[in-house]
Amino acid sequence: MQAPLARWRPQQERIGRWTGLVVFAVMIGRQLTLVPPAGSHGVELARWLFVTCLFVLFWSAYWRRRPALALASRPVEILLPLVCSGLPLAQSPPPALVEGLRSLLGASSLALWQPLLAVSPYPGLAAMAAGEALAVAAMLSLGRSFSIFSEVRELVSTGLYRWVRHPLYLGEMIAVWGYVLAWPAPWSFACAVVFTGLQSWRALVEERLLLAHEPGYEAYRARVGFLLPRLPR
Repeated sequence: MQAPLARWRPQQERIGRWTGLVVFAVMIGRQLTLVPPAGSHGVELARWLFVTCLFVLFWSAYWRRRPALALASRPVEILLPLVCSGLPLAQSPPPALVEGLRSLLGASSLALWQPLLAVSPYPGLAAMAAGEALAVAAMLSLGRSFSIFSEVRELVSTGLYRWVRHPLYLGEMIAVWGYVLAWPAPWSFACAVVFTGLQSWRALVEERLLLAHEPGYEAYRARVGFLLPRLPR
């Protein structure tokens, strides 16, 4: 059994790398079509810039990432990251999908997408920009050890990872809840709740792999907080 797995491993690495390069190249291209128009609020431009930088860093990480010590092999290590990656996009579904659901479920379904409160979007956009900025800083720390799937590469304990074990996920959670502040609809709130739970589960799945394949991870986990820094004793 081990021999076929060993032969498949280089192919899995290669397929994963080129899949990541293509997917994030498409996302970068999509971002370039979403540049805020002239006269937009500064916080909108900042958020667009941070999101674009994040996709560029994702793409770059796939181009030069380190070989894996352990590749994703179980369904939860592959499917859970894919769901988590798509949920933030689901907060703002395309109009065609909303219209299709209205035709299927009736006009009452539109209440799912309508905000419950009339609020200014800018505080929420500022929170989204802050979350994306944190994610960019985490990616600069993580560098070549990044992977969408739950895999083990080199343990990173520098930069933001000196204080928090999952700063990238924390930044993404802040951005998702920022969207709820900007557009407090039942659907966006439900997506944020589900995303927070699944992203936390994803982090725990990764930690189980790291404990099994990275000897220094247990000591690292003992001194560094999960999503927030540990308080000094």
